[in-house]
Amino acid sequence: MAKEDIDPNIAPMIAELVARRKSRNLVQIDIDRLTGWASGSCGKYEAGIRRPGMVAFAWWAEVLGCQWVLDTKGFPRPQWKSSATLLINMMENHDCRLKLKETAGQCEKRTEQAAKLADELEDMARQIRAA
Repeated sequence: MAKEDIDPNIAPMIAELVARRKSRNLVQIDIDRLTGWASGSCGKYEAGIRRPGMVAFAWWAEVLGCQWVLDTKGFPRPQWKSSATLLINMMENHDCRLKLKETAGQCEKRTEQAAKLADELEDMARQIRAA
């Protein structure tokens, strides 16, 4: 998938996650490690090479101390269908959007985990250089 092929419904969501990641001074590999993804996954999602699923979006937000909430303010209430179908239809028709909401206390916890991970990696690098 080329970057220009990114679904316009998810492009703003990815941009929001990238901005959150950068505001917390995390790099893509930090997100890969904190989510348990394979190395390089975050970069592929951000570049539009791969498309994240809803679970990946949830994990990505969680490690940044956020969660996705459905914003329907100002939009008419739709005729209810199955929840997944409804969400997809609402997003395609621009009747709603998902937005990030800060999760109390989670941001600091994840930032501490990232810092601890960076320290562990630095210790490993020192041990390798010393060997």
